[in-house]
Amino acid sequence: LEGITHEESLMTGSEANCINWIAGHILATRGRVAAAIDAPTAFPSAEVTALYQRGSKAITPGGPCVRLERLIEGLELSAKVIIARLDGMADADLDADVDPSRFPIKPTEPTLGASLSFLLMHEAYHAGQIGLARRMIGKASGLGV
Repeated sequence: LEGITHEESLMTGSEANCINWIAGHILATRGRVAAAIDAPTAFPSAEVTALYQRGSKAITPGGPCVRLERLIEGLELSAKVIIARLDGMADADLDADVDPSRFPIKPTEPTLGASLSFLLMHEAYHAGQIGLARRMIGKASGLGV
């Protein structure tokens, strides 16, 4: 998100989600991760989180959204909090069973570790979308390419 202004984060060149929505969606998903591992969440309210959930309305200039600067702060904080919590977890914690309905795709082994692996892949997917969206608004991808 380096070098992107709030206004640029709201731009989109097609039917794709804007950078603001993608960043907010990653942060909202990290809220699910934090809840799953009993760590503090980065978003202050369910109302704000709802702006960035799957199926939410598109974020547009002038519409409701969180400022990009706030999203970046939340991403930085949530990374620290989640990593610190994961560092303190035992393998047995990750092997614990979780409700399979939490997965968008039925897992063969519904464990906390499998859930976290899926959410990590989900975040990487959306991080790649940010690189593509940067190109759409005339910036370098930010991904070293």
